[in-house]
Amino acid sequence: MVPKLRIWHKLALMMVPLLAVAVLLGVVVIRNDQAQVRATELERGGVEFLAATADVLGPLQWHGVAAIPALAGDTAAREELATAAAAVDAGFLQLVRVEAGFGERTDLASRIDALRMGWEALRDGTLSASPGDSEAQHRSLALALVALQQQVADRTRLRHETLEEAQRLTVVLSLWAPRAMVNLAAARTRGAAIVVRGEALPEDQLALASYFESVAELQREVDDQLAAAFEANAQVRAALVGPYARSHDNAANYREFATSRLRGSPVTTTLADHAAMANPPVDDYLALSKAGIATLGHLVAARAERTVWRRNLAVGGFGVALLLAVALTWWVSGDVRRQVASIREAVTEVEAGRLAARADVLTHDELGGLAASINAMFDNTLRLIQSRDERDRIQASVMKLLEEVSGVAEGDLTREAEVTADVTGTIADSFNYMIGELRTLVADVQQTSRFVGEAASTIDANVSRLALASETQFHQIAETTTAVADMAASIQRVSQHAATSAAVADEARATAHQGAAVVERTRHGMEVIRDHVQETSKRIKRLGENAQEVGGIVALIGDIADRTSILSLNASIQAAAAGEAGRGFAVVASEVERLAERAADATKRITTIIKTTQTETAGALAAMEDTTREVVSGSTLATEAADALGRIERVSAELAEHIRSISVAAKTQADGSEVVARAMQSISVIAQQTAPAARTASQSATELAERTEKLSVSVGRFKLPELSTETEDAA
Repeated sequence: MVPKLRIWHKLALMMVPLLAVAVLLGVVVIRNDQAQVRATELERGGVEFLAATADVLGPLQWHGVAAIPALAGDTAAREELATAAAAVDAGFLQLVRVEAGFGERTDLASRIDALRMGWEALRDGTLSASPGDSEAQHRSLALALVALQQQVADRTRLRHETLEEAQRLTVVLSLWAPRAMVNLAAARTRGAAIVVRGEALPEDQLALASYFESVAELQREVDDQLAAAFEANAQVRAALVGPYARSHDNAANYREFATSRLRGSPVTTTLADHAAMANPPVDDYLALSKAGIATLGHLVAARAERTVWRRNLAVGGFGVALLLAVALTWWVSGDVRRQVASIREAVTEVEAGRLAARADVLTHDELGGLAASINAMFDNTLRLIQSRDERDRIQASVMKLLEEVSGVAEGDLTREAEVTADVTGTIADSFNYMIGELRTLVADVQQTSRFVGEAASTIDANVSRLALASETQFHQIAETTTAVADMAASIQRVSQHAATSAAVADEARATAHQGAAVVERTRHGMEVIRDHVQETSKRIKRLGENAQEVGGIVALIGDIADRTSILSLNASIQAAAAGEAGRGFAVVASEVERLAERAADATKRITTIIKTTQTETAGALAAMEDTTREVVSGSTLATEAADALGRIERVSAELAEHIRSISVAAKTQADGSEVVARAMQSISVIAQQTAPAARTASQSATELAERTEKLSVSVGRFKLPELSTETEDAA
């Protein structure tokens, strides 16, 4: 059985699902905010982890560098070694306390214990290990601590921080900066070992180069991440730009120092000088890490405060909204309950026969409107209550009026209703007036339909002729437009050809001018050649004369050779006559004889060459004279060619001027033809638009005639009095 519920109960039940949804959404929002609060708390723990790990990493680097001189027996280094070991022990205790505060949320206790045990083994065996083993063990433990920092950053979700600057700082502090510090510390330890040993071995140089190369790569990563963090947050830039710059510069200085001073044998530095250059970059990177961790802590703390404030705001807002919803529901249900009670009381009174009862309008909503409508209904009911006889008389009058006006529905406008003094009299009088007006209207419509029909027929015929003419005009204009366009294109081509011809004429004139200049230079060159040929002819003549003189000299030499030969013969005879005493003179005479023979042979050859030279000189002289005559003739021809080219240039100039005039005229005609073509195109477009419009008008006129015919048929079924018909015929 369905329980009987009141309206305000139902309204309250309707609000329950809405309130449930609101509560569910509020719980989801609050739980989400609470989860974010827990996440930020975990991130703050991650920052504490990073700080504690940095407190271990720093002293561990000092322990590694102090181990080298301590192994060599340095008492002060052993004291530094003990101090660094105590600091590392304290750092591990702090790391254990931080991990204990988070419990299973990080699950790093076993890893921290393993690292602590590794440190204790390293601490206890430092003075018994070799320098190389000590360096490797310290570097291995330091890299394991860096890996721990990465795990902390992942498990505390610092690397997934929504703030870009916080996320990039986490990457720098848990990955790049610690590794750079570890490599610098390893380089420092190797450098101290080199200084203690007094010489740098090849493997030392390779190790230092590897460490510095790793530092350079890690610095590039630090540069990229910090640049993005600085751009995202000016506060981060202000806090870290100083330590960042110092670590960068000091690392570069130590690399330069190690490259120049830690090589060869012996090395040219001391432990103090090496420490002065090697310690600052390690300390600066440690300071950069601590400053970055502090800045990251501020960022995470600020985000945590915002998250808590947002959660508290959500809780408070949800509570206020819930209270407002309950109060609003109670207030609305109270108005509904009072208005419904007033309506129910009024209806009960009317049912009991008390027709003067009315409902109170208490609200301005739909229920208030309902109460006002019920009151109006009660008022109308009172006015409509009448006696039975009065209702019968009214019904009889209405039936009579219906009989009188029933013919009008069939189109008979000659009938009229009887006007009486009862209730239907006014209706009958109004009906008769309406019939009279309808008669006039129908008569006017019939006459207008005839006129419109005749006009529509005339318009139809005219528009049909106009459409046909428009079609013909459109085709003619299209043909004319095509012809005008072809003519414009042809004139345009003529204009282009004329312009091209003018350009060619100008080029011909320029070419003729250049040809005249070239011919003039040719003529001048021939005159120069003629002068040179004449000068050469003179020199050849002088050469022939010199050859003749040489011939005379050669003849003289020939005579001398003959006389020398005779003298040599006489000397031989005298030497033979002298016997043994003249034998040496006989040898000389023999040599003089051979010399005379050789001179005679040379004279003969020279004589032959001179004769040949004289012959060739004579031929060359004749050729030079012929060349001179040809040069003079060519110069004359060049002069005539220059005159002819000058005349060609003048004719070309006149021809270019005429062609330019033709080109200007053709261009003017082309522009005019383009204007005409555009005008014809516009006319063609208009005609093309007019033809469909004419066809549409023709169709509209035809439809108008058809509709007018239908209107005449529709109006023709009305029957008018005779007087109206005669009046219409007279009109």
